[in-house]
Amino acid sequence: MRDLGILLQKGKGRATYYIPDLLFHNPEIGAQSDNPVSLSDDLLVKPDDLLTKPDHPAVKPDHPLSKSDQLEPLPEELKGIIADLGKKVLDREKMNQAILRLCNWRAVSLKDLSVYLNRNEKYLLGFVTALRQSGQITYTIPEMPNHPDQAYQSVNFDNKSSEKHEDQI
Repeated sequence: MRDLGILLQKGKGRATYYIPDLLFHNPEIGAQSDNPVSLSDDLLVKPDDLLTKPDHPAVKPDHPLSKSDQLEPLPEELKGIIADLGKKVLDREKMNQAILRLCNWRAVSLKDLSVYLNRNEKYLLGFVTALRQSGQITYTIPEMPNHPDQAYQSVNFDNKSSEKHEDQI
């Protein structure tokens, strides 16, 4: 794409990044040249088809861009626990209990925890790691700790309580 004039390379080595070039913003420039290039001939899904055929096999509508945009609403009990935390947590045990309660309610990713608790993921990682190492919570995918869909659940996680919650919704 860089050779076609669509992208412009910036930086070198690990710091390399690309920005749109003239042809990206104005495809008529490429069509006016002596050697026009058709960019859509080799595409699996034609640009015009993207809006008209969302069920095309190459387009996966069931793959959410961000699961945190689709978070379940918290039960009132958990809302109260989180509200009691306040903006600054001086008592680590309160934060640990809030995380444990969320992980017992349902399997929760670090990103979801950060949204529910209104805290930075890096900040919460210390709490989650300590709870996991102490054996109070576990990975949902223990064989792949760095899996992108990794979440945490309480060791005492009760699938029945999760199912009861789903029945109420």
